[in-house]
Formats: sequence, structure tokens, C-alpha cells
Amino acid sequence: MNNDNLIFEQYKLYTNQKENFVNRNFETNRFYACFNVLLLILVFITQDIKMYAVSASCLLCITGFISCILWWINIDSYNFLIGIKYAKVIEELEKQLPVNPYTMEHTEITNYRCNKKGIFFNDVQKIFAIVLILAFFICLLINLTPLFIKPQL
Repeated sequence: MNNDNLIFEQYKLYTNQKENFVNRNFETNRFYACFNVLLLILVFITQDIKMYAVSASCLLCITGFISCILWWINIDSYNFLIGIKYAKVIEELEKQLPVNPYTMEHTEITNYRCNKKGIFFNDVQKIFAIVLILAFFICLLINLTPLFIKPQL
């Protein structure tokens, strides 16, 4: 096998690994989205269940809040790994190939993003995580307020 074929095979292998990694990212985000929506539904279902003067929904709100923060961190981690680990290596391999499709794609995406022409999927994921964090926080405040504000008789 000559050097050009070896580089091309490495390129194919690495691009396939990148696509598998991106698919794993989508699966992870799907899990977090479903898990947090399920927790939010359970928060409303368990409003009347009390455990040691605290409603079960408070515990679910705290769990959901933590889960959303972990989701946000996970989104950033995947974006970092995809952007650095895979994209940079693929760009280096492409320098030795006649055509550089990933480099061209990355350049166009960067230009598009710099001009703020649209919202990308990871932006939507982060917005969804923030909305869920706020929902869990508001539900937690609603559930904790009666513990601190006693009705006047």
C-alpha cells in the first residue's frame, strides 16, 4: 500500500469515527431531553406526595436542575471534542489529499456563524437545557415558598 492510499484510508477511518461520535452525541442529548421532560412531568404528578415536610416534587426539581447542568456540560464537552479532536486531525489529513471537503465545510460554517445568520442545533440544545433549568427552578421555588412563608391567622 503506498503512502497516498494509507493517508486516504486513515482519513476514511477518522471521518467515520467522527460521524459515530456525532451520533453518540445525538443519542446522549436525546437521553437528557427525555429524562428531563419526564422529571418535569413527575414534578407535577407528585405535588401532593410529602417526605419529611418536603414534597417529592422538590427532590425531583433538584434532580432535574442537576441533570440539566450536567447536560449543559455534556453539550460543551462533545462540541469541544468534535471541534478539536476530530476536526483538527481531519484538517491535517486533508492537507495531504487533493480535495479538502471537511476544511471547506468548517470554513463555511465558521463564516456563517460569525455573520450570525442562523441558530445551530447545539444552540437549540442549550436553549432547551436553560428553559428546563428555569422550569425546575420555578417549580422548586413554588414548592418551597410555603415552608418559609407561614400564613397569617
